[in-house]
Amino acid sequence: MISHIRRGVVALAAVALTGTSIVFVGCSSPRAAHPAEQVDAAAVDAAVAPYVGTQVPGLSIAVGYHGHVIFAKAYGKADLASGSPMTAQTRLGVGSLIKQMTSGALLTLERDKRLSIDDKVSVILPRYVYGNRMTLRQLATMSAGLQGALAHPIGDKTFGIVGAQTGKSTVAQVYVKLNVHPPIRPAGTQWDYANIGYWLLGRTIEAAAKRPYADAMQARVFGPLGMKSAYIRGKRPDTNFATGYSRFEDGTFHKCPELNFSTSDAAGMGAMTASDVIVWDEAVRAQRLVRGPLAKAMFTPNGLPLPKGVGLPGDSYAMGWYTRNNSVMARGVYDHDGNTNLFTSENVLFPDGSDVVLLSNAQYNKFGIDRHTIAYKVHNAIAGLTPVKVFDITASANVTACQNE
Repeated sequence: MISHIRRGVVALAAVALTGTSIVFVGCSSPRAAHPAEQVDAAAVDAAVAPYVGTQVPGLSIAVGYHGHVIFAKAYGKADLASGSPMTAQTRLGVGSLIKQMTSGALLTLERDKRLSIDDKVSVILPRYVYGNRMTLRQLATMSAGLQGALAHPIGDKTFGIVGAQTGKSTVAQVYVKLNVHPPIRPAGTQWDYANIGYWLLGRTIEAAAKRPYADAMQARVFGPLGMKSAYIRGKRPDTNFATGYSRFEDGTFHKCPELNFSTSDAAGMGAMTASDVIVWDEAVRAQRLVRGPLAKAMFTPNGLPLPKGVGLPGDSYAMGWYTRNNSVMARGVYDHDGNTNLFTSENVLFPDGSDVVLLSNAQYNKFGIDRHTIAYKVHNAIAGLTPVKVFDITASANVTACQNE
């Protein structure tokens, strides 16, 4: 399932990072003469050691600071059958991290006056009969009233998207299902993690850009920002790409069926290196994709609280980003993670100018990697920065067979 459901937050250490907002500048930040240019590699090694080879076959980590990749290292295996090692140049599936990049492409289309994010969805997608009930911004901030993972756990299956189990649905078939299943609540009244909203944003981008979603992402995001490894899976062969696995309860790894590329695209079918996610992070910090109000719109929360188990008081959701304003997860943090049946990812922007990215080639579940703990420990390995609290999040799902949701 391409979703982000957080459960069981437990604080383990002291000293919270202060700060309440991301800092935007008009151009790339200058290189800072700061000890944070250094990362304690031994501390990073220690943070990942309990997981690599047991919970995940391989892991790739990258750290950014004020516009520069200052650390990139990979661990373990990219493929268990061949024994090929994971490297910093290995591409992995990033799952739902592609949602924030999809939002970025949407904002470039407003910049170019091809749409407005406050338009009703029906303005650009008249095929969706309920599109007059919500805006594009509400789709991007998960506040459109659509069936999501919390209130309606089988929402993805209902619409025939994301999972292999849902079959090889076509665009026309998904529209049919959308048009017979109206939204379950008024837009703007409750947050819910709805992958179908990002499926609709993928179709919006295609309509406004007048080209397939994958091509639009290359032309509007990956290419202009210099994300040389990034692409949308399904449009071309995977090269230098890690094999993904599901880890079952008995500790074994399995190559489960891939998700449906065509109906998972804008919800979770991006692939790239961890370092290219850092390139993305620093580009949005520096407003190199869009500027001014459009740049800030990406990080503007929808004003709705996150449910218990997903967020803490003060947390909300913006355009593909969780906005953290609590002392446990650190005020002023923006983050998102991804989870498919084969890959796990985490991307965290800290208000001190550092970014931590983690990509692994195994599904996140009760028996898998604790990506959040590692990401915060990696942050604390950056010299000269105030440590943040480290916390565990326990996934609730047990995996005993291939799951294709």
